[in-house]
Amino acid sequence: SKSLATNKTLTRIVTFDIATGQTKQFLYQQDGGASDSVCDITALSNTEFLVIERDGNFGSQGGIKKVYRINISGASDVNGSDLSAVDGMKINGKALEQCTWAEISAAGIQAVSKTLAVDLVAKIGYEHDKFEGIVYLGNNKLAVFNDDDFGIVDDGNGNPKAKILPKTGKVDKGTMYVVDIK
Repeated sequence: SKSLATNKTLTRIVTFDIATGQTKQFLYQQDGGASDSVCDITALSNTEFLVIERDGNFGSQGGIKKVYRINISGASDVNGSDLSAVDGMKINGKALEQCTWAEISAAGIQAVSKTLAVDLVAKIGYEHDKFEGIVYLGNNKLAVFNDDDFGIVDDGNGNPKAKILPKTGKVDKGTMYVVDIK
């Protein structure tokens, strides 16, 4: 029988070398819980990236909207030595997603390093429920795009209704922000 992933903060980052076809996998530890999403990544170099962590709450209602700067250079490649193995690398017979971070660490596996680049709620009062696009502009400037769902949501009965931002009372719309990051 298959068991479900129990470590809801583990996300895999897969790299692909277009010249050789070689893949690598690294573990990313997100801060939030099972309802949070790691939904976008953008490269700064071959080893450094920016990653979105967010929940689905509106920023003005305590939502989590953060971008982290990560580095894979010191992280363990968990691709596994046996690429023909269908179920990948395991620790004590368990898939990595079934292991706690303590078990992963005890097995000598190092996750990617990460530091907070920007908390959008704290920095700019980000009011939307989600953001799903980032573009690094250089010089520690980041363009952030919200996902407005076309300004509509389900009314609970399968019908569309306007998606209203609680903070402003206005219909959500596509917006781009440019923010400074660390």
